[in-house]
Amino acid sequence: MANLVLACLLFLVAALANTPVCAAQGDTLAFYGFVPLQNTAFERLTWYESAEAQMGTMRSLLFVFGSAVVVWPLGAIIHRLRKRTREPHPAWRRALWVGWVVSALNLVFLLVVLLSFGEELAFGVSLLIRVILVIPIVTTILSLVVLALTFIAWVRRQGALVGRLHYSLIALAAVLFTLFAGYWNTLGWRF
Repeated sequence: MANLVLACLLFLVAALANTPVCAAQGDTLAFYGFVPLQNTAFERLTWYESAEAQMGTMRSLLFVFGSAVVVWPLGAIIHRLRKRTREPHPAWRRALWVGWVVSALNLVFLLVVLLSFGEELAFGVSLLIRVILVIPIVTTILSLVVLALTFIAWVRRQGALVGRLHYSLIALAAVLFTLFAGYWNTLGWRF
């Protein structure tokens, strides 16, 4: 009861003075006052929970997946226009196709999630979000396939060195996307 009275008094002081008031008890630190952001938590975050780390991860994933979605088809078009006689190994072509599908699906998911933030999420989860939550599940499974194909490509030396490095970057981004989706609770329908 004493804590409740103290909290009410601190809130009244903060309201009258229009300044934040801080109270500490043990390991708990509480702020009472006017905070310009709603739903703000005052607790220490680990490095990967910071806004900078999360936005950096999002930007990196968008860049890597976007590079695969744009560069690989352009490379195929240029390859056909030059009429090269040496065709890539069929296993390498399948690996590129699987990597492209994972990249395209993850890119679509990230863009839909970015563009759907706003008022509509305040009123519940829309049908589009419910449908789009299939993508992280599918790409998590396909990420394991991409990892295996990356290993095979390096062992058998399929594709050019630059292509294998880019494919390895896509595999790493696919694993990072799975961790990212798990952190944000978008790996399935847990809402």
